[in-house]
Amino acid sequence: MGAGGFRRDKDGVIILSLDSTRTITIKMDEQLVRQMDAFWRTHGYGSRSEFIRHAVKLCMEMNEECLSRIGSAR
Repeated sequence: MGAGGFRRDKDGVIILSLDSTRTITIKMDEQLVRQMDAFWRTHGYGSRSEFIRHAVKLCMEMNEECLSRIGSAR
């Protein structure tokens, strides 16, 4: 970000930072993506992003149990 909370994209368009969110990119197995898409659509989430944010937030709130499961799943 430039000074004042803005940046220019590749076309020179000024992008203002109005909040503290960041965009991330992840790669997932195709089968897991299909399962996730079916889940979030069935359970009332508006988008993949909304579902992923909620899932990560819940995982962080359940810190110890989640970390234990993540560690054993590797």
